[in-house]
Amino acid sequence: MRYTASRQGAHLWSPLRKCACSSIGGALSAHLKEPEQARRDLAEAASLANGSDMAALRFMAVHNQGHVEYLLGNFPIALTLMERADSMDIEVDRAISRLNRARVMLEAGLVDEARDLLLTVMAQTGQIRKPA
Repeated sequence: MRYTASRQGAHLWSPLRKCACSSIGGALSAHLKEPEQARRDLAEAASLANGSDMAALRFMAVHNQGHVEYLLGNFPIALTLMERADSMDIEVDRAISRLNRARVMLEAGLVDEARDLLLTVMAQTGQIRKPA
């Protein structure tokens, strides 16, 4: 089933609304196994969110671009995009995105790196004390 959203009057939408719509559309397209549409929507969302007032949306869009690449089996690209999102100098909760990146690392055979990242997340969320 193909999902199409009406963007009637989209030219009147605020940049924030356009960005959010593209981000949600990208996530939905990924879920519906429409990777090319997901790529387009998430790239548009990341581009629209270039301003500092939408940094969290840019973080989410770039991370989700990595998730789409992961679903396609493109682990190096997925990890690059997820790392790019994680390296953004913004204040967001990164626990879930880092868990997602650790999953990609595991599937890519980067077991030690995945373990280190999981330990970091667990330490940051107070689940364990990170060993020295």
